[in-house]
Amino acid sequence: MEVKIKDLYEERRPREKAGLYGISSLSEGELLALVIGSGTKGKNALECASSLLNGYPSLSSLSEGAISLRLKAEGIGKAKAYALAACFELARRLNREGVLKGLSLEPHDLYLRYRERLSKLRGESLLVIYLDHRNKPLREVEPSRGKSLTFDPKSIVAEGVMINAKGMLLFHNHPSGIPMPSKKDIDSTMILYKTAQQFNLPIIDHIIIVGEGYFSFAEEGLIKGWG
Repeated sequence: MEVKIKDLYEERRPREKAGLYGISSLSEGELLALVIGSGTKGKNALECASSLLNGYPSLSSLSEGAISLRLKAEGIGKAKAYALAACFELARRLNREGVLKGLSLEPHDLYLRYRERLSKLRGESLLVIYLDHRNKPLREVEPSRGKSLTFDPKSIVAEGVMINAKGMLLFHNHPSGIPMPSKKDIDSTMILYKTAQQFNLPIIDHIIIVGEGYFSFAEEGLIKGWG
């Protein structure tokens, strides 16, 4: 027999609980129940949310399922999947907005900022962050995504010069899970470094990101060695 949310004690109903104690008091299941809105025959929204959480090892993997609309849970149709996908995308954009407002240039901090975004991509992606004179991000572009790292150094530098950038941060992922740079990674970064140097546009760092680690060109002394 289905137990309807309206039949629960007030403090167990997600909406009422949020009103009494604040939205941060809600569990992950209760937050998902609010987004889902309603249950299905035989299950209320809280039970649907619980089934959804049980189908994934983490919120991160659940977010990937939502965005691809491949959610594994009874009662989650396309409309609810889109609502969940929208919530996760807003969270990503909020995190990105926080990154753009204030950015630590410490390699480990940068790794933590961009790990979620880059580490689970199936192909290699290059992300370029252009910085102003205070190291505040001006713009980000993705000049390469595919089976391997391929980009045009002149185009990357030209965009930086056009927006009067004072420095660049480079990030890319290794789907293999091994952060060590290949010879191609090193050679292509060095070519970009030397091209950018002609326009007084330094590369602050190039960080290769995987799920459980990173490689920083600056931290390992590679960039300093090209100067």
